[in-house]
Amino acid sequence: MRSKLNPERFVRRIFVVDEAELIRRIPSARFDRLRKYDSATSFPEFAGQAVQFAVIDIGWHRGWPTEIYSHDNELLYFDRYGRLDLKREAERQRLGDRIMDAIHRSTKRRPFVGLSHPANRRYAELFTWKPPEALRAEIQRLALVPPSAATRSRPGKRRKPSSRT
Repeated sequence: MRSKLNPERFVRRIFVVDEAELIRRIPSARFDRLRKYDSATSFPEFAGQAVQFAVIDIGWHRGWPTEIYSHDNELLYFDRYGRLDLKREAERQRLGDRIMDAIHRSTKRRPFVGLSHPANRRYAELFTWKPPEALRAEIQRLALVPPSAATRSRPGKRRKPSSRT
């Protein structure tokens, strides 16, 4: 038997938080297509805006969520068509590359300075957001909601009872 510390798989849940702190879940496949710059994927309702996303990775065991493994709060910028703003995404990539380069170049005598690194501070200012504790707790609660009975059972896929005796 597997424990909570050894999930069968991981599931990603994505939430959008608007200005009024209303939380809406979006499909992770659509979010992944957006991040891969799929031209057919857009969010027209976010055109020209900076939008707060909560990206949560959850351990999954026997069809049920067990625990949260990571919780990232990303700020994404959209162009006038509702696709990711490529200029901002290029800056995100550039800052991420600078941070990774600083980590790789660190040594015992000259360790990585972490959050005080200029690229790391700039990345945090531009591309992350910090939710109030009550909002963070609500997002985590929603992320761990088990699937409903309606989505777990599929009436058309039931097995017929065997006639073995």
